[in-house]
Amino acid sequence: MARTLVPIRGEQQQASQALVAGATATLITLRVPSDAVFLLEEFANDADAASAFGKIIWRIRRNGVPQAPFERKLDRLGGLATPYRLARPLRFESADLVEVEVQNTDGATTFTPAAFISGTYYRYQDA
Repeated sequence: MARTLVPIRGEQQQASQALVAGATATLITLRVPSDAVFLLEEFANDADAASAFGKIIWRIRRNGVPQAPFERKLDRLGGLATPYRLARPLRFESADLVEVEVQNTDGATTFTPAAFISGTYYRYQDA
């Protein structure tokens, strides 16, 4: 019997946080329900100063492991009002922990990075 994925609901999260020089923080965290799959379809990042780009690293992690191509994003990708639509959504399986982590690599400046994610939860259904 074939199984298909059926959408059950959308998810959007946005967060920002002041990040002192050398610090790392998790801006967004979500846990995929045990009976679902999550497809991350849109991403955006921003900062309070243009000089932050190249000094702030954004990462999307699955269960603590950075995911390509978001293992070391230094540049701006989409805006918070106009997020970047991924050509191929990132797929997260049941019970996966999804995190957007930021790291300030500047030695002296505090920046306020921001992130936005959007995606859809799906459930398997027998066809």
